[in-house]
Amino acid sequence: MDDRQIAGLADRTLKPFLGPLGFDHVAVEPGRDHDDAPSLFVTAYYQPGSKVPQGDVLLKALGALHKAFLDAGEERFPYLDHRFAGEEESEDGDTSAPSQ
Repeated sequence: MDDRQIAGLADRTLKPFLGPLGFDHVAVEPGRDHDDAPSLFVTAYYQPGSKVPQGDVLLKALGALHKAFLDAGEERFPYLDHRFAGEEESEDGDTSAPSQ
């Protein structure tokens, strides 16, 4: 699968779980994880005012994403990150709420 197909599949898979919570779109970056295994880093972006989803919703969304990728023949494991409007990213990749 190419990056565009992967992003489309991720978007379609996550929307039923995260859409009602303010999910807006995904970005997908291929890379390597801490064990140097090929991986997919999926970032779910949310609309302003969205609330952080509960843990069970996040786990179900990740499980569905992994299954959808496997069913499509994509063997790289997806790491799912969530970004909410107003979060800032520092140079080391950490996100935090904006300082006031």
